Amino acid sequence: MSESLRPVKTVAQISWLVSSVLLVACNKAPQGAAPAGMPQMPPPEVAVVTVKAQNVPVLFEYSAQVAASKESEIRARVSGILLKRHFQEGQAVQAGQALFSLDAAPYEAALATLEAQLSSAQARLAQAERNLARVKPLFEQKVVPQKDYDDAVSAIQIAQADVKTVQAQIKQARLNVSYTQITAPVSGLVGRTQKNEGTYISGSDILLTTISQVNPIYVYFGLPDIQQQKINSLSASGLYQA
Repeated sequence: MSESLRPVKTVAQISWLVSSVLLVACNKAPQGAAPAGMPQMPPPEVAVVTVKAQNVPVLFEYSAQVAASKESEIRARVSGILLKRHFQEGQAVQAGQALFSLDAAPYEAALATLEAQLSSAQARLAQAERNLARVKPLFEQKVVPQKDYDDAVSAIQIAQADVKTVQAQIKQARLNVSYTQITAPVSGLVGRTQKNEGTYISGSDILLTTISQVNPIYVYFGLPDIQQQKINSLSASGLYQA
């Protein structure tokens, strides 16, 4: 009976051996290959950079002082009480912009007085002209003496001079009134106010503020001697261009 079962055992052993070989063959798939049914990964992207020689800027840091290209002092041309300031410290102002207002009442009163004097001088001139117009024909007819004629001519000349004098005074008085409005002579940044409202300003002796022109603006700095020598050496060798 043992002999009849031996061939069956041999067939079973052969079947098991074949199955093992198939399993081993399946496990020997190529490394990195994707499992069946799954998409394969694309090849990785590689960035390519072209290297070439070129000039690059070299920056140095230094302590520097910034200064305006021009600084203008703001002073009054006439004396008076400072009534109002029309700006904020540090504000940008334009040429002609109002900065301060002084009390103009005394100057306006002086102008009104001079205008009245001009009217009187013009009236005297008109009277002198009428007197000469009356005396001249009488003098030509030898009815009045030479002195009367000369006096009439002199009266006109004096009246004309008086009119011109008062007109010049009125011109100056109008300027004084305009000077009570202190304006910016240039454009720039207005500085600190030196006098407060209510202060009596005695003409141009008092500094009111300053205006700094910042277009253009200047920057002042210095190089240490060691670094200056290094820059000069690199420049001479052609490795550095200032």
